[in-house]
Amino acid sequence: MSPPRVVAHRGAAAEAPENTLEAFALAAELGADGLELDVRRSSDDRLVVIHDPTLDRTTGRTGAVSGRTAAELEGLGVPSLERVFDLHPDLPMTVDVKEPEATRRVVELIARFGRTSETTLYVEDGTRLPAFRGYAGSRATSTRQALFLALARWLPGFPAAGFPEVVHTPLRRAGIPVVRPGFVRAVHRSGRTVQVWTVDEPAVMLRLAEWGVDAIVTNDVRGARACLGGARDRDTRGGGRTE
Repeated sequence: MSPPRVVAHRGAAAEAPENTLEAFALAAELGADGLELDVRRSSDDRLVVIHDPTLDRTTGRTGAVSGRTAAELEGLGVPSLERVFDLHPDLPMTVDVKEPEATRRVVELIARFGRTSETTLYVEDGTRLPAFRGYAGSRATSTRQALFLALARWLPGFPAAGFPEVVHTPLRRAGIPVVRPGFVRAVHRSGRTVQVWTVDEPAVMLRLAEWGVDAIVTNDVRGARACLGGARDRDTRGGGRTE
């Protein structure tokens, strides 16, 4: 059994400021198999990489992300999605679209960079959007969908039809365990893959590896590589999929 892929949560966020060019470059240097990042819109309708709707926690400034231009945000260390795509053209990514109404723009940008096969699209509150449903690359479940699959895994005819290709899930949701060996087996039987977030503890990584999960999203890329082994060759990663 192959070890899980190591997906850098907001880059190598354990060692560099999250969602920054520094964090993404370090993740690539440490041998991450992919990046996970968050996308919002600037005041001039550009796609920028930041998790929170405000600048307060991660930049030392205050105010809404949507109140600044992309150039102003870049000066605060918030990169554009275009810039990240440009710097890491071959590295698979999971793009978490924080503003569902930006989904179509994100899909268009992914296509423009020719990286549909290397990019998994995640829109927690937008899985019914036409832009999400029609995306030609890998799509990720919402956490609600993952919980539904976890609760239904023992039913005949595991209800995976119509669900996205990548089950992108936390270990637990609303106090309910989601990822267990039987859940992983059921997802695999349906032809889908399991990507678990956000895991930084070596003992948990090893347990998930034993259960056969396909990818682990982690802040601690260095620790994950030491725990799970060296990076895979780039051409065996299966593009944006986590299988």
